[in-house]
Amino acid sequence: LSGAAELRGERSRFGVEADIWDQDVVNSQLPGADFGDATLGESSGPDSGRILGADNRQRVYRARPYASFDLSRLMRLRLDARADDVSFDRNIAGALESYRSFGFGAALDREFSPASRVGLRADIQRVEPDAGVYDADIAGVYLQWDYQVAERVSAYLRGGARRSKFDVAAAPGRPAASITETTPLFAAGGRWSFRKSELFADLQRVVDANSSGFVVERDELRLSFTHRFTPKFSGYGAAYAIRDEAVSASALYSARRYYTLAAGAEWRLTQAWSLRGQVDHSRQEYVGESGVGDGNAIRASILYRPRRSE
Repeated sequence: LSGAAELRGERSRFGVEADIWDQDVVNSQLPGADFGDATLGESSGPDSGRILGADNRQRVYRARPYASFDLSRLMRLRLDARADDVSFDRNIAGALESYRSFGFGAALDREFSPASRVGLRADIQRVEPDAGVYDADIAGVYLQWDYQVAERVSAYLRGGARRSKFDVAAAPGRPAASITETTPLFAAGGRWSFRKSELFADLQRVVDANSSGFVVERDELRLSFTHRFTPKFSGYGAAYAIRDEAVSASALYSARRYYTLAAGAEWRLTQAWSLRGQVDHSRQEYVGESGVGDGNAIRASILYRPRRSE
């Protein structure tokens, strides 16, 4: 369940976005290559990829209030906060661990042309897993360039760093230890719309908590290509690859490698109704663990879009 509300003034905006997830771990921990109307620069979310062959449920409560102010015709200030509460029916150390996260951020954007904008952002975040052995404080700063020409071309570049400080529980009678790590951040992507085709590409590195309970450095690549062969028939292909590693080295966390591929076609029966078929292949492994997981799927769907105009 997702919801959003926004109040707009002449030079300001105030809003909040909220999500509630109550989902089966088998699905929620294995992202697919169905990007839909994906947004450039947004990561996929708090998954660890773990299934472990047993029933388990994940519940996520998330709120993101924000405010933005037009300081001038070309400059805007945005303030935002984020609070996450992630829990499982059964916590499993190093795999599926409940945690809470909250943070604040500020961004200053400067428009240099109708199509080009540069922004500087800083944020802080606190992560508290239920296990209590790797509480983390994270602070980051990055610079981002955005480029957009109507609906045809959009692209961005991002560079920066996040510094993580971990409070590590110690043995009885010994003081707690602190570990500090600095992770460089980089991201780049674009969406190009041609007369009959659309290409989407996004490569990024992010640092965030995931549902293993650890703060993770994630490299992810998303690619998709759609081509309209006739006014009623189109085909598409997509790929999604993930590399997860704990920011702070721990014997409890195993680095993850995951990729999934999808290919399909859609045939429009009428203006509102269409038929879609898709095949998928996924592969996942954890460094230092034996065994590799492979999966295949075939899907057939009937789609109804009552307001479709194109």
